[in-house]
Amino acid sequence: MSDLKCFISKVVGSVLSLLPERIKAELKKIAALRALHVKLSNIVAKPMSAVELDQDQERFHRYLNWQNTQLNELISKPLTDFDCNILICVPDGQEDLISATLDSISKLLGFNGSVIFWGTRSCTSELELYTSKFNLECYFVTRLNDCEPSLFNEPIFIINSGDTLDPRCLLALVDNTEHSQFAYVDTCIYLASNNQWLEPDFKPDFNPDFQYSNGYVNTGLWCKALESFSSISNQVTSHSIAAFVCHLGLNRRSGDIHHIPWVLLAQRQAFDMSAGVSSLEHTFHGHAELLHCNKQASSITLNWPLSSQPLVSIIIPTHNAKALVKSCIDSILVKTSYQNFEIILVDNNSDDPESISYFKRLSEQPKITVIEYPHAFNYSAINNFAVKHAAGDVVALVNNDVEVISADWLEQLVRQVIRPDIGCVGAKLLYSNGTVQHAGVILGCGGSSGVAAHAHKHFPGEHPGYQNRLVCTHNVSAVTAACLIAKKSHYEAVGGLDELNLAVAFNDVDFCLKVLQLGVRNLFCAEAVLFHHESVSRGGEDTTSKQKRFQRELNYLKGRWEEYVERDPMYHPHLTKQKENFSINDRYTCGHYKDRLCSQNPTRKDEVR
Repeated sequence: MSDLKCFISKVVGSVLSLLPERIKAELKKIAALRALHVKLSNIVAKPMSAVELDQDQERFHRYLNWQNTQLNELISKPLTDFDCNILICVPDGQEDLISATLDSISKLLGFNGSVIFWGTRSCTSELELYTSKFNLECYFVTRLNDCEPSLFNEPIFIINSGDTLDPRCLLALVDNTEHSQFAYVDTCIYLASNNQWLEPDFKPDFNPDFQYSNGYVNTGLWCKALESFSSISNQVTSHSIAAFVCHLGLNRRSGDIHHIPWVLLAQRQAFDMSAGVSSLEHTFHGHAELLHCNKQASSITLNWPLSSQPLVSIIIPTHNAKALVKSCIDSILVKTSYQNFEIILVDNNSDDPESISYFKRLSEQPKITVIEYPHAFNYSAINNFAVKHAAGDVVALVNNDVEVISADWLEQLVRQVIRPDIGCVGAKLLYSNGTVQHAGVILGCGGSSGVAAHAHKHFPGEHPGYQNRLVCTHNVSAVTAACLIAKKSHYEAVGGLDELNLAVAFNDVDFCLKVLQLGVRNLFCAEAVLFHHESVSRGGEDTTSKQKRFQRELNYLKGRWEEYVERDPMYHPHLTKQKENFSINDRYTCGHYKDRLCSQNPTRKDEVR
């Protein structure tokens, strides 16, 4: 059926391309036809098929070959003094996995430290049997405080029982941790049956909220001193490392945690954040409640405190489009459980009598204010104008072609945005056909524009996404203003949207990046779900003047935020920039590519969150 729809979409597109511009312009005024076009055009893209997944695995093998070449260059470098011990977490039931881990440790280049097994008292004798054949200095402890005193001030690399390490792992650590307090590496899955590394987990730079929901840093953690880890972790579990990294994020230590973008460790199985309820409840005590465990996606949902219910000013710009506005506002009024909001409808030169009459009736409702912006269309100026009329401490920029799906959409967004360390928050937006339209913005991605693209665009709405990102709330560099919520104080602090340089396109990306400079984090909220019939009322960049304006705005954004466009810290440099599906980049021979692989730069303003 999908093949038929794809064929129909292509046929319709070919026919429409033959029509005179005058007729096409008239057709674009019909919202229903625009919506149908959106539905048809969105069916052609999908997540990777089985064949594409196989191709992605082939790309990973090529990546590993490329990485081997890069890491081998480290062998020729003079090795400075780098004392590093290894701590292996051995929860009950995982004692039989340590043999492979010890085997890989015995092959580490430059390793002359100690191996500390952290397990329960009952497994000490079993561990001694496994270590007898390896020439390693090993300690067995049930409490980290029982470690040799001399070890507490020395660096430690913390892994889990069953993990296997790349032989050059320590060389990569010494090359990337000179100025770090903590660092983590990329991982993959180890298939023991044929000794193969599969399914790379290309992680973002430190992403606190992704850690809270997904526990994506759960092994391969380097600490400058064992003391910092032992002071927090007092009971070994499968979640000891993930919980510790959550603790660092919750206590504003995000700027101390750096990412080494090399696949240096393989795990026996994917980590399951939802399995460690007891230890996680302890970790988040006093910060957030554990609301839901998603076993299928191995993730959790947190309920952040809503001690007060701030007034939210929902700003909706429009030009005519009565049907769209009615659908949007009706869905907000009828479905929204969070009730402390006002709606500010901004009428931008509407000339349709039915729309004007409808807007007048809307203005008589207690929660709705209609204001007029009688100037040329400038999305940034319209929203800035409306914010000046907003009574709320929180502002929500919402397109007129958005419809509410989940009743708690606004409550979830508000819970996130009132956190002191959070800036802009965006929702999960679906096309009318149920596929993903927006799940955060990836900078430097997007094919022809190469500036910004929507993560997981066109994925099925129920798909978990790469690393379960579609169902896990996590930090992103930017979100779309089709549904964007922010503190009014933040909006005003950065001067709102850029009216002069970004009248139509990319103003939301620019705004989000400006907010990042305030020292807060932007966020994709997976729990807030709405429909978005993208640009149904405004139309596309389909005239020469619009295309020239779009190019100017694109060039401006590239120039102003070159560092982020070159490397989005919330996206991995080994992933493609040509698509939004998180497939592996196949350009490993480019001369400039190696320069982008250093651990994240600790001097960025937005990293101290």
